[in-house]
Amino acid sequence: KFINNNFIFEYKKIDNKLNFNSSPTNKNFLFNGNINIEPFYFNIKSKISNIDLNFLVDYFLKNLNKHNTFIHPNFSGDLNVSLSKMKNSFFDNGSINFSFREGEILIDKSIFDVKKIGKINFSNGFYELNENNLYYTTSASFKIKNQKEFYRLFSIPRDYRINLSEINFIIEKNLDINKYYISNLQINNQIETKNENQELKQFEFHNIQQLRLILRNYFEEISQG
Repeated sequence: KFINNNFIFEYKKIDNKLNFNSSPTNKNFLFNGNINIEPFYFNIKSKISNIDLNFLVDYFLKNLNKHNTFIHPNFSGDLNVSLSKMKNSFFDNGSINFSFREGEILIDKSIFDVKKIGKINFSNGFYELNENNLYYTTSASFKIKNQKEFYRLFSIPRDYRINLSEINFIIEKNLDINKYYISNLQINNQIETKNENQELKQFEFHNIQQLRLILRNYFEEISQG
């Protein structure tokens, strides 16, 4: 059972190893891999199609944190989740790598294709409890391949545009309510100017429209020096 659905798969045991494949009738969720029984280790690759990205992110992040304290220290393995045809106006395809090590589940690396623009790499994610709300924080590197499409998507006026190749930032998600926070913005590896308290700015947003406004104002500040 996965994402509230039941799936059929076939497996074969050869000596100390289990090999398995999902049934092609699953269509939107395919997987295959192997499990070494002693010492225990698994390597699984899966492909999920036509799923809402917001649901998937909440499902994974909440469940990972929920089960982290119950993972046996000898439960080790790697799970790769490939995503295609996502129901999202921003992302198209992507992949997430999960590592199970010494009683912890880590999101080792994740890469997402941003439609017609480039790729975002997420890394070094961690959980934090703050005022009874659970947050997930990760570093991100946005490689821009199509500047024109980037500026069109985020409605950046021509007067505010620069030669853009990369944006680095930190993004947080409040897993209890629908809030995101973006901070430590760096354009082309040039860190933003600090404020009077020498703290980097943090911006809150709930949707793509608010993110557009944040980036528009940010590029305006850059253009004005």
